[in-house]
Amino acid sequence: GWYVSGTEVRVTATADADCVFERWTGEGVDPQHATDNPYVFTSGEAPVSMTANFRRIRYVAVTGSDANDGKTPDAAYLTISKAIAEAGADEPTTVYVGPGTYTATNMTASADGAIYALTLNKPVRLIATAGPAETTVNAGTDTDRALCTMTHAGAMVAGFALKNGHHYGKNKPTGFEASAGVISNCWLKCRGEWSHDGWVYKGTSSAKAYDLVMLPHNLSVNEGGYPVYLSGNATLDGFVATNTVISGKGGKAIVYLTGNAKARDLLIADCTFGDKPVSSMNSLVLLNGAGVVLADSTIAHNTLTAPNGALSIGN
Repeated sequence: GWYVSGTEVRVTATADADCVFERWTGEGVDPQHATDNPYVFTSGEAPVSMTANFRRIRYVAVTGSDANDGKTPDAAYLTISKAIAEAGADEPTTVYVGPGTYTATNMTASADGAIYALTLNKPVRLIATAGPAETTVNAGTDTDRALCTMTHAGAMVAGFALKNGHHYGKNKPTGFEASAGVISNCWLKCRGEWSHDGWVYKGTSSAKAYDLVMLPHNLSVNEGGYPVYLSGNATLDGFVATNTVISGKGGKAIVYLTGNAKARDLLIADCTFGDKPVSSMNSLVLLNGAGVVLADSTIAHNTLTAPNGALSIGN
C-alpha cells in the first residue's frame, strides 16, 4: 500500500504450518534486518518492494515411514532419500534427521557412473538433531558406494557420521564430494582400499567445510590419492585426523591443497603414513599452487617414510 513519507510501516510474514520464515528480499530491504519478522521501516520517497522467503521443514526418523508426509516429527519419513526426493528443485528445505543409523537406500548414478549413498543437487539442508555421535549414514558393505555428492550452493550436511564409502574402480570416488554447499560437524570414514585420486572428503569450486573429523582408518592407497583434496576456491576450517594408517604404493598426502584452496585449524597427529619410501609418497600436507593458504594448524607425533617430511610445498 501507500504511506505518507515518514510513516512507520510494519510488515509481517506468516508461514504455513510446515514452513518457517527465512528472509526478506527486494528493492529497499535493509540487508542488516532482512531476517526480521516483522520488518519495520520508515517510508520515504522511494518505493519499497519486498518478498517474503520461506523454507520448508521436513523430518526423518528411524521410527518413521516413507508413506508419511514428513511435515511433523510424528509424521516423519523413514529414509533421508525420501526427504530429498520430495523437495522441490528450487524449494529451500531443511530436513531434521533424528538419531539412529540410516543405511543407504538410494543408488544414485552420476554421469560418470559414480554411485553415492546421498545426492544433494537441490537447496536441501540435512541437519542431524543429535549430532555425529548418535546419527550415522552408512553407505553399506553390500556393494561399492561413495558417501555423498553435493552440487547445489544451498545444500548442507551437518552433524552426521558418514561411514563405509568405497570406490568401485579406477578414478572413481570413495567418500564425500562437494563442488558447492556446506558440510559441517561431520565424521567421515571410508573402508578398505581406494584407487587413483581416492578421497574421504573432496572439496572443489566453492564448497565450504567446517569441523570435519576423519575417523581412524587403515587404508591402502593403490595408485595415488589424497584423503582430503581441496581445489578451486574451496575452504576447510577445522579438521582432525588421528591414529590413521595410510599405506600402499602411491599415497601422496593426507591433505592436498591446490588452486586457491584455503585451510586452517588442522590437527594431524599420531598417524602412520607410507610403508614404501617411494618418491610419490610426498608428505602429510601437500601445498601446490600460488593461491593456497594453510594457517593455524598442528602436525605432530606422526610416523613417516615419506621423503618430503610432514609439509611439502610445490609450485
